[in-house]
Amino acid sequence: MTQLLDRGVIEGISKIVSSKGRLLHFPLIHSTNHYFLESDEFLEGPPIFILADSQTEGHGRRGRVWLDQPGSSLLLTVGLFRNSADFITWIPLAVGLALYDVLEEIGVVTDLKWPNDLLFNRKKICGILCESRQQGGSFKIAIGVGMNILFSPDSSGISLIEALKQSSVHLDPKRWRVDFISRVILDIFKWVSLCESNSGVEKIKLEWERKSFLMNRRVRVSSQENPVVVLGLDFEGALKVQAEDGSVLALHSDEVSLWV
Repeated sequence: MTQLLDRGVIEGISKIVSSKGRLLHFPLIHSTNHYFLESDEFLEGPPIFILADSQTEGHGRRGRVWLDQPGSSLLLTVGLFRNSADFITWIPLAVGLALYDVLEEIGVVTDLKWPNDLLFNRKKICGILCESRQQGGSFKIAIGVGMNILFSPDSSGISLIEALKQSSVHLDPKRWRVDFISRVILDIFKWVSLCESNSGVEKIKLEWERKSFLMNRRVRVSSQENPVVVLGLDFEGALKVQAEDGSVLALHSDEVSLWV
């Protein structure tokens, strides 16, 4: 297989997700997130799902460049419209849980970092970037997912195909692309829908704390000289940690890695 998305795969995905939103596909685009956020075509209505074979300006958190091998990566934006910014900080955490579940269902067990990185054998298997833009009285939310499926151009990452191989998992070669990508879209939609109420974000909080491998472990964070211990999430979605002096801190944008 040399191309992740062909006409049959795109048509199959469109049929499955059409009840939730509109699917668009581009062979080449600057950035699926930026296309959704900047386009005047998308101002309101049902979700927009954008797939691309390659991006010229793919990026991740803190402006990091996202590399892709044309035709071999899942490059997806789920575009949503919200009337308020309530619970918006929970969306990245919800998306991480969605991808964790989808990968686990096909037999790839990952480590869930904060806020939403997914690692397989300490290598990054999926990148998630959530961006928003206020437009009048409403908000456009771009949920970007980058996953190297057939090939990983970066030695710090791992492709889904390689993770499947290491997990001794064999998928139906005729159906898995349609089923997997459709499930990614639908699970993101399902989990993000929880980010609209106190009960919904409480579920996200509990599930993240249950599934994250960082819980109760000593980690290094960019804002602290000494290691801290991860306690969980606070009720704004920040990472709650305990410093060596016993004080409890809430981290909103730190880089986190295991203390070794």
